[in-house]
Amino acid sequence: MPGARAAPARASRTTGSNRRLRAVNNDYGPARKLLVGRERQTFESRLHARGFRTGFEPAGRSRRGDREAADAMGLMLFEAIRRAAAGCGRKRIAVAGTDEAAIEALVAARNMGLAELVLVEAGGQESAQRIAGPSGASLDGFRIVAADGVEAAAVEAVRLVRDGEADICMKGSVPTDAFMRAVLDRDRGLRSGRLISHAAVLTSARLKRTFIVTDGGVNIAPSLEEKAEILRNALPLARALGSPRPKVAVMAAVEKPNPKMPATMDAAALAGMAARGEFGECDVGGPLALDNAVSEEDARKKGIEHPVAGRAEILLVPDIHSGNLMAKAIMYFSECEFGGIVMGTRAPVAFLSRADSAATRLNSIALAVLTAGGL
Repeated sequence: MPGARAAPARASRTTGSNRRLRAVNNDYGPARKLLVGRERQTFESRLHARGFRTGFEPAGRSRRGDREAADAMGLMLFEAIRRAAAGCGRKRIAVAGTDEAAIEALVAARNMGLAELVLVEAGGQESAQRIAGPSGASLDGFRIVAADGVEAAAVEAVRLVRDGEADICMKGSVPTDAFMRAVLDRDRGLRSGRLISHAAVLTSARLKRTFIVTDGGVNIAPSLEEKAEILRNALPLARALGSPRPKVAVMAAVEKPNPKMPATMDAAALAGMAARGEFGECDVGGPLALDNAVSEEDARKKGIEHPVAGRAEILLVPDIHSGNLMAKAIMYFSECEFGGIVMGTRAPVAFLSRADSAATRLNSIALAVLTAGGL
């Protein structure tokens, strides 16, 4: 039935408990362990109060209790994301081109202990110092590589990651088309054999919640099969951000499947795939409109009963237009924090607009550091 919750069979309670324990330790355990003091206690207590195992206490609850605990979690806010990333150890980041906002973010990342920086800049050291000059930022500790133009800067940044000289690739001031050509190059890029997709991570100050919007940056008009891959790409990111059982809303303009609206039919199909266990431990609901995906009150008014209704964490959009417009509308019309990352590549790719602020760039670096080696 469209929107039904997946319920994979378990061999026994012991087997199920072990699986839940592995999920906690493997998916969001590293982030939890990096939180400190009151924040870590709060993070764990929200699980413990419901009996969800974290590896430090007996389960003592049923599968239903575990699901209720997952419902209580939600994704980490960016303050926690940055703090968790800072505990991951410095990652080597190759940056394709730079500007003043990028320099500000990179210096902050260096000072927070997030990264070791390699700037690939057309014009090399002289150009990088000239850009950093007005802000007085120190490039001490930065490795600066000269490139012959913006296309070459993108290619070299990708090469550094591909050859193991850097852990993360970051789009700086180079144009998007030049950067993505280098990333997607079949011979010299960062393809992994999986579909590549973009995930925008947004924390809404009004809702005090974090959402993943995908894909508003790479796939123009994804097919049903491609939407399934985009969904699979987003799940480990949601788990890394603190949700053991991610809630995915497959977005459309209306809540009922309509053959004249293909997005609704794809949404219903994806929900059916989830009900058959094809995506593992997650809840997938669709089609869902934006209001009943993020507002429990609106979902109740419309009589929609589903684990995802009003509590979505991942918003899977129909196409690049809706995803791009949704993310930018949230950014410009409301108070929020934002970061962007490309999924499905052989290494994390921090993907930004040249118009993004230094704070947004720092958030994207934190996302890439937190997920490096884990996706």
